[in-house]
Amino acid sequence: MILEREAGTLVVLTGELDDGTHTALLRAQALVRRWPGPVAVVALAGRVDPQDVEELSRRAQVIEAGRVLGSSFAPGAPAEAAAAVAAAAALLRLATGGSPLARIYARLGPQEWPLLQAFADVAAGVPIDLEIGPEAGVPEIAPLWTAADALVVADMDRRYPLSAGSPALPVRVVPDGDGEEAIGALAELPIFGGDERVSVVVPVRGHAALAVRLVGSVIEHTAGLLEVILVDDASPARSLALLERLAVEDIRVRLLVNRAPRGLAASANRGLAAARGDLVALLDAGAVVTPDWSARLAAHRGQPRCGAIGPLFNRAAWPQQLAGVTYDETTLSGLAPFAEALSRGRSGQATPCPRLSGRCLLIPRPALRRIGGLDPRFFPASFEDDDWSARLHSAGLAAYRADDVFVHHDSEAGFGLEPDARAEAAATGWRRFKDKWGLPPERDARDGWQPSEVSGIYDRARHFIAPWLALEPVGAGGAAGAEG
Repeated sequence: MILEREAGTLVVLTGELDDGTHTALLRAQALVRRWPGPVAVVALAGRVDPQDVEELSRRAQVIEAGRVLGSSFAPGAPAEAAAAVAAAAALLRLATGGSPLARIYARLGPQEWPLLQAFADVAAGVPIDLEIGPEAGVPEIAPLWTAADALVVADMDRRYPLSAGSPALPVRVVPDGDGEEAIGALAELPIFGGDERVSVVVPVRGHAALAVRLVGSVIEHTAGLLEVILVDDASPARSLALLERLAVEDIRVRLLVNRAPRGLAASANRGLAAARGDLVALLDAGAVVTPDWSARLAAHRGQPRCGAIGPLFNRAAWPQQLAGVTYDETTLSGLAPFAEALSRGRSGQATPCPRLSGRCLLIPRPALRRIGGLDPRFFPASFEDDDWSARLHSAGLAAYRADDVFVHHDSEAGFGLEPDARAEAAATGWRRFKDKWGLPPERDARDGWQPSEVSGIYDRARHFIAPWLALEPVGAGGAAGAEG
């Protein structure tokens, strides 16, 4: 079941709404005060005393899950995945009343986290914030990565431990209560229109000078930039030295180094797992971004079932190549004015696409949570972005080309592969893609594939790839994070 992300209802999930401390109740009241549209508060545990929530009930719909679903409902008990998904779907239908589901804010203890995964499966594409109470301490992120897009804590001391490892998630601090300090902190969350922070992931193998150029353009043109994560895939020492200098000169640049070659997909996964931004962008080292590129890409997330957005390029496979560019592709003279004029002339225009190039790919957190990273079986590179696009479509999400965003790319750069190696990698990648998705063996790469060939078959157990596990080429002794 896919719920489109549009302006609509905020669903607040709590364990026990009023456990005597009033912490959950006060947080729900603060959220209701901030949200401009309808709010439904769903209590997953305990009984709700109408007198205790009288003020909240005047502003929001309050739903007691146990009363609605029957006495057998117990969020802390083991349950079949299908039963948990059915329960989550029933509660969301009741909470929204048929109106669009805009976002889920969950304030849950560890005993309710398994049910949160069911809500995430039902609400694919809908952002989910998880507030972690003090009783949870500093939990492992991996079990939460597929169920939440961002974490909220009430105390600053837990922010760094939760965001410093791999995998990581965005972490914000919002004090308890519904006073001015809490309300002000809530206003800074993306849920209420606060600034979104951007993580840019760049796999690099050789071509360090191009990577330096790319990082310069990202720092200059990316609003809300949190970090640039360079993942070096065993480049020569001279190239690595250039990247190390970048990381020393700017605190926003993080450098992760593969001591042995792992390939494009596995290198990208290492960066995706470490990313802490609200938005995650994957960029090829041969790219050069243009003014407001990330904000303009992000503006298209309101498209139906949007799971990823890519720009137009000077050189790319169909459907992202723009013919007849008028700037100098060698010196890049005139690139910024060209991109600005294109953006003005096509403002707000986007086109659904069967596939998006991994040269520049903006991934909203809900899609990353749903699909995961790239498949390292596509080693050293080629068709890993086709496979990611196929998994996106298989899960009922959609890919869009932003017709008002332009990014330059030196297509000859590749991922450190010589021209003859690129041709061999492409042939191998296409063969692996056909095998994985059951396409006819005789299908030529020029004929491609269509979303209709993969739609509706998504199985998280088979198709989700955990980026923090998929760090080695399949068959090289590493974990792929998925099968099939």
